[in-house]
Amino acid sequence: MDTAEDFVSAVGIIIILAIAALVFRTTVRMVFGKRRNQALLGLQFVILFGVAYAFHGGLSGLLGLGDYADDIGRVVAALLWFAIAFLVTGALNRYVWRGILSVDGQPTVPRLLTDFVQVFIYLAAIMVVMHFVYDQSITAIVATSGAFAFIIGYSAQSTLAELFAGVSLNLARSIKKGDIVSIDDTFGRVSDINWRCVSIMEPKLGSTVVIPNSQVAGAKFTNSSLPEPLYRRAVYFTVEFSAPPDLVIEATTEHLRRARWVLSDPAPLVHVRQYTELGIEYRALWYIRRDGDWWPAWNEAHEAIWSALRAHGLQPGLNHRFAGPGGRFDEDAWSARTRESAMDIRANLADTPLFEKLPAARLDELAAAVIRHDAGVTDVLCKAGEEGGALYVIARGRVVMLLTDEAGQAYSGAELAAGDVFGLAGAVDGTAHRASAQASRISVVYEIPAEAVGAAVKKSKRFAGALKKAAEDRARAYEMGHGAYLRELARENNKAEKQRMIRELAGRIRGIFSGGVTDNLRALFTGAEESREGRELLEAIMAGSALVAAADDEIEAEERGHVVRTLQSLDLLEQLDMEADEALGRFDAYCEDIVAEPEDGVGRALDVVAKVATNRDGAELVIGICVAVSAADGEVEPAEEARIAEIRRLLNVGAGDDAEG
Repeated sequence: MDTAEDFVSAVGIIIILAIAALVFRTTVRMVFGKRRNQALLGLQFVILFGVAYAFHGGLSGLLGLGDYADDIGRVVAALLWFAIAFLVTGALNRYVWRGILSVDGQPTVPRLLTDFVQVFIYLAAIMVVMHFVYDQSITAIVATSGAFAFIIGYSAQSTLAELFAGVSLNLARSIKKGDIVSIDDTFGRVSDINWRCVSIMEPKLGSTVVIPNSQVAGAKFTNSSLPEPLYRRAVYFTVEFSAPPDLVIEATTEHLRRARWVLSDPAPLVHVRQYTELGIEYRALWYIRRDGDWWPAWNEAHEAIWSALRAHGLQPGLNHRFAGPGGRFDEDAWSARTRESAMDIRANLADTPLFEKLPAARLDELAAAVIRHDAGVTDVLCKAGEEGGALYVIARGRVVMLLTDEAGQAYSGAELAAGDVFGLAGAVDGTAHRASAQASRISVVYEIPAEAVGAAVKKSKRFAGALKKAAEDRARAYEMGHGAYLRELARENNKAEKQRMIRELAGRIRGIFSGGVTDNLRALFTGAEESREGRELLEAIMAGSALVAAADDEIEAEERGHVVRTLQSLDLLEQLDMEADEALGRFDAYCEDIVAEPEDGVGRALDVVAKVATNRDGAELVIGICVAVSAADGEVEPAEEARIAEIRRLLNVGAGDDAEG
């Protein structure tokens, strides 16, 4: 029997020494390797003291300390409870304060609050040890602590309510930074979420609205960014009872469909909502792609509805006590049409730069031929491809010239204001209109027929020269507008591609670092992130990121931020148990080496990257992160593309491999 007990005790000693060695190894790495995984060390301490407590009786006898077995057991039990407290505080710091309650990897909970929670946990551990381990009465301490806790809790009840509401919001993931939301009467983009409140940037006022977490958690709110990143808005309007609903719906839908800022897919939708005292209420639903389009789209949608009603003679619902005779608005007041005289039209033409040097007789002829157009928002004045020849002069309002790209998508080639002229190329040589002209504001446009323009060109060489020059200037403006459109389209495509890539890379990172139950247990006790493969992968990622960032021979402070934000969005720093400052330090070291000695520095960085060439998953991950870093600012420079291609060849990774799931 004694032999069996001695054997069990010896096995216990071996287990304790093995766990103690792991604890020592983890502690050394935390101190000298700048690791901060307190939860890992805490769990190892708990297991160490748990095993020691389970074997303390036999071990005491084996070591000749049997008379002190009870005392040793109490000491080990006390250490076990303190290890549990250490584990809990470490888990809170890693998975709550710096996890679900962090934003972009940075903690948002005040240090004072986290310290208070930590002190409370250790005080609870001390009381447990005193009562359950040493059989000491803690009634007085509990009473005093209870009174103190009651005072603190009562004083901080609102703060604690906001904290727990913040935890709830972060766990539910129903709202996050960057989302477009509507909470009660507040609409805008979420600019910040912390432990106490949600901050919303309101586009209508350009100000920030701060809403406590508890109010958000208890409110019914709409997140327009879910499930797709398209933002839906609604406009409510009322039309008189006599207006046929099908006509109202058709007219307003058509005007919204032509709107520049409102998406055509999903198409805008108008439907009857209810009958009211003022008339029939309608709701118009429409979508925009980005929150930055909200303000112009909001104005355009309202003006489009107004223009649709006016164009079809449909009057809005009104309080008849304030209406004119017959219970309707005065027609001229509703249409807001001004009737210029021939002299007014001539004066407006004379103020237009194109006609400044036109002889008075020719100017009179053009003014007499003018056809006046009252254009509502989204009304089309001429279409691309139609026969040209006539000139159009904007007397009031704004008109956007819409061009079409290779995919058939319309975009703005130029936006014209009062005094500008369009239809220039057709007036010069009779070619078809290159762009469609659409009113972006309530506008008045003069149309000068082709016959009158042709007569003026024949009778005035100066006017003919000015017209030709204006047409050439407009063509150059269209080319500039096309270039700007292509650059914006590329930025949008890069942004969407980066978001897709981030999602795929994050999944791949979780797959690389998660493994099965056995792998997780081994990582827990050995610190797998410090293994040779983990170290090589980490260094390759930092070296590859530096190679891409330094591809243009200049590393800006903003690029350093892009690198860290990309790694944080991928949860890579958390997976590798690394602080952002340490990641930046390694990134900076490679960058400084590359800038100081371009040829040798690049060669050394490529040598570091090449070490993961035999690790297929790791190689694809390095390439994917390099691509994500290059696209962080929305544009990929040619030098960055060339550097990524060089890394691909080195790692033997094809262009499509890093994007595969």
